[in-house]
Amino acid sequence: MWSNLKKLRVTNHLIASVDPQLFKQMNGVEELDLRDNKLESLDFTQHNNIRSLEKIILSNNVLRSIQGLQAFYQLQQLNLANNDLTDVSEFITAQLWVKNKWRDNSQ
Repeated sequence: MWSNLKKLRVTNHLIASVDPQLFKQMNGVEELDLRDNKLESLDFTQHNNIRSLEKIILSNNVLRSIQGLQAFYQLQQLNLANNDLTDVSEFITAQLWVKNKWRDNSQ
């Protein structure tokens, strides 16, 4: 059903959480855009079947923590601007930051 989906954009809908089951059939998604919502935390450890993700936009939420990004080997852009992050997975500092893939591009 979702196998041909390349971009998932759900913005400005006041979403506070994402059900991990949502991504189970989206293994071809390359871009995930959840900006301008009310997300407080995300745990991608359940979503490692969407390894094709190249771009994740989570700006303008109220994120305090995000986990499980290490599964996304194809990730090229990550936007976490304007959040309340206090707890980030080691992947962000050890992988994205060191490889200069940290992105803060306003979308």
